[in-house]
Amino acid sequence: MTASVITILAGSIFSYKYYQQSKKEMIVEEFISQFEKKEFEKMVKTFDQVSLKEAKLDSRTTIEKYNTIFNGLDITKIEGKLESISDTIFKAKFSMVTPLGKLKEISYSGKLNKKGSSYLINWDYSLIFPEMEIGDKVFMNHVTPVRGDILDRNGEPLATFHDYPQYGTVPNQLGEGTEKEARLEKISKQLDISREKIEDLLNQS
Repeated sequence: MTASVITILAGSIFSYKYYQQSKKEMIVEEFISQFEKKEFEKMVKTFDQVSLKEAKLDSRTTIEKYNTIFNGLDITKIEGKLESISDTIFKAKFSMVTPLGKLKEISYSGKLNKKGSSYLINWDYSLIFPEMEIGDKVFMNHVTPVRGDILDRNGEPLATFHDYPQYGTVPNQLGEGTEKEARLEKISKQLDISREKIEDLLNQS
């Protein structure tokens, strides 16, 4: 009789733990699913409203933040996968495509709050992007890389990146007679170019 009671009790405990685990998985999977579809109005329902208030937000402003970042920056093809749930801590991996390229294996981590017989996600800014904190802003900046030097086998440059000054004159603004001569002389000294070279260039214009 005692053995039967112990067996029933053990089975009940196992069933309860399994039930609780499935509840946790359900809410996290819902969060991931709505995140992938960018259905932020539905996704916000997986968050504990108390945690939003602690972050000085509410449902509306949270939805606006996700929309501004993920739709405003044209982030697409969001894919997520639940990695694990240990007690009340869950881990997930996401990938997404941005205008600057694909982001892979982004590790998200969050906490679950028990609410009655179910669970909700304890929201914070790291559920927008990991390591993001209150006050942080997300933006993209495209920087064109500078071409490296091309060297020969002796280390001498064949092609190199360098800034070169460029000068120009407007012929009809040089004046006439002695005024023109004075200005040409001044340009010749400033640029260390002969008068003849300057006059040749002017004749070609």
